[in-house]
Amino acid sequence: MAMAATASVSIWKSAKFVRCNSDSWNPDSPKANVHPMLTKHLPQMLASSTSNTATPCILVLRCGNSEDVPSLCNHGFDVVGLEARAVELRNFRAQQRCNGLHGSFFPVVMSRGEEGWKNGSQFDVAEKFQGARPGWVFKKGDSGLGYYSEIPQIWRGQVAVLDGPSFAMRQLNVIQANEHEIDPELVAAATFHKPGTFCCAYDRGILAAAAPEERVACAAVLAQLLQEDGMALVLLPQVDFAADDGGSGSGPAATCLFSLNELQRLFPANIWALELLEPPETAGMPTANRALLLKKKPTAASDWRGRCLAGTAMIAAAVVA
Repeated sequence: MAMAATASVSIWKSAKFVRCNSDSWNPDSPKANVHPMLTKHLPQMLASSTSNTATPCILVLRCGNSEDVPSLCNHGFDVVGLEARAVELRNFRAQQRCNGLHGSFFPVVMSRGEEGWKNGSQFDVAEKFQGARPGWVFKKGDSGLGYYSEIPQIWRGQVAVLDGPSFAMRQLNVIQANEHEIDPELVAAATFHKPGTFCCAYDRGILAAAAPEERVACAAVLAQLLQEDGMALVLLPQVDFAADDGGSGSGPAATCLFSLNELQRLFPANIWALELLEPPETAGMPTANRALLLKKKPTAASDWRGRCLAGTAMIAAAVVA
């Protein structure tokens, strides 16, 4: 029988602010610092923000354990993150305490009931162990013996940033889940960002790491969560201009390639304004050495789901062929 500790949120305690060194991105650093593509194109994203609030909110996909999130907070953003790997969030919590991370930043399980999302696990009674279930744990808990859901989880905290001679607090909530499990309803219920959709988004690697047959679903996440006229910066691995379809050739490296044609199918012109960005001239660039700058057109919101389903069939046919 697997035993799991009950998640709890402690009362936020005051702490001294300690300024830790955080240099610009360095390939020799033991942890990933601010990505050069984000540094270069963040002013353009800020200028295009259509947020009506004093503090704009950005969605960071695969936020991981990097300096990108604290950098966004320092540039004036509240942040909602998506990350599937709990170890990345634990490491982020441990390393960012000295850089102004406040709050418990411990996971709380969310579950969907008849009245929508709420704190707490979903429970499925079982008198004995009936095999492993992804995202569930078998144990004897508050509701009795059975299976308790563990995903999605929400990590809530704040980041203290310099604001003139004093400090200001930026909101930071991270949803621990896979990209296909997130939607505006979950964002609105689990995080401080009640609209559920965003004026800006930054994909640090969900699309780049996806297998060819999963890329349409990743593009659908952006289409669903980005507001009309919203802008997204998407990091990519190499783009093969000579290939007709991504993933051509053989070997593991070939599956990470994107063709220009595939990018245009994933982000069609009737929904997206697409710009393929050149990498900055920085020695030792990381794997994601190119990026897309996307802007969602106003007419894209009404029928994105049907378009994505049609796109899934097109990509699947291309992969099979």
